[in-house]
Amino acid sequence: QIQDLHFQIDTLQKELLAARTNQTTTANNTSFVDTTSNSTTTTNQEGVIADLRKQLADALAQVDVLKAERNALMELSNQLTAENRKLQLGTDSSLTVKQQEGRVAELTHALDEARGHNKALKKELRRWLKREDATSPTSSIAHQTCDTVVMSLQAAKRQVEAARATSSFTDTTTTTSALDGGRPSSSHPPSTTTMSDARLKLKHAKEVLALAGKKVEDLPGGRPMRAPSLVHRETDSQRSVMSKLKELQSKRAEMAQERKKVRNYSIPSS
Repeated sequence: QIQDLHFQIDTLQKELLAARTNQTTTANNTSFVDTTSNSTTTTNQEGVIADLRKQLADALAQVDVLKAERNALMELSNQLTAENRKLQLGTDSSLTVKQQEGRVAELTHALDEARGHNKALKKELRRWLKREDATSPTSSIAHQTCDTVVMSLQAAKRQVEAARATSSFTDTTTTTSALDGGRPSSSHPPSTTTMSDARLKLKHAKEVLALAGKKVEDLPGGRPMRAPSLVHRETDSQRSVMSKLKELQSKRAEMAQERKKVRNYSIPSS
């Protein structure tokens, strides 16, 4: 029995040793597995980090590309907006030009119509004047009287010139006679009468010609015609403008007098 017990103890010790060896081997195996697993995890983490870095670099590059494309698109949009504004301005100017052309065409058409109407009125007026000239018996008489008046005017001019010549001759004779002996000349009264008669005839001829509507030429050496005064030369519009100017001047004078009445008193500073 003792031997059996020793044998059992030996077997137990052997089993314990085997168990201890198994434990050490398992511990060694577990440590090896841990180290291998740690190494594999570290290698895996490094690979993931490298992949992430690559993705980040790619994303940054894509962002730069997108920024450049956005800038190009903004420039293109600015150019397009500027061209659109130019086109709008061009269309507006073309519309205004078309409107002006239409107005000019309307005005020219109206002017053409007015010209045609004016021509028709002139033709009608000429017809009426011709009819009146043909029907009125005084037209031929007026022409004849005008011709006779012209002839009489020429004769009157001749008489006046002759009277002037005779008057100058009589004046010289009277002066010579007065120097000689103071004798009065008998040729002076008829010269004055001829001058007055010639002037009366000339005046009558001028009146007839003025009534006939013809211009009367003045004699050479006669009195110059007086120029019409400025009052008769003024038109109605000029008179209205002058009256307005006078009113403005009177108002300005009144305002100046009122300003003189007003006095500015300087307040002493405390």
